[in-house]
Amino acid sequence: MIRKKSQRVNFVQKTYDEMYSARNDFLHGNPVRDNTLFPAGDLQYYLLTTSAVLVYKCALLVFLGMFERLRTEKGSWRYDFESTLRTLRQPREGL
Repeated sequence: MIRKKSQRVNFVQKTYDEMYSARNDFLHGNPVRDNTLFPAGDLQYYLLTTSAVLVYKCALLVFLGMFERLRTEKGSWRYDFESTLRTLRQPREGL
């Protein structure tokens, strides 16, 4: 049995890993269950697809070297990825 080393990651990385796992299950013909489409497998949260835009935008900004500049702009709520992802991991209203 191969054991993965634990590694500390930020919230964006954790969300990306969950999306990547669901994607791989689909592409490799493995069963894609409801719980793999939700953060931490909790069906009360929003679907991982709602987080995809934020995660990929963050990755693109980092790759282009623009993330640090935008992160230092005070009062720019549009670039507060982590708090937005945390909101998407809150139970949905009306469930």
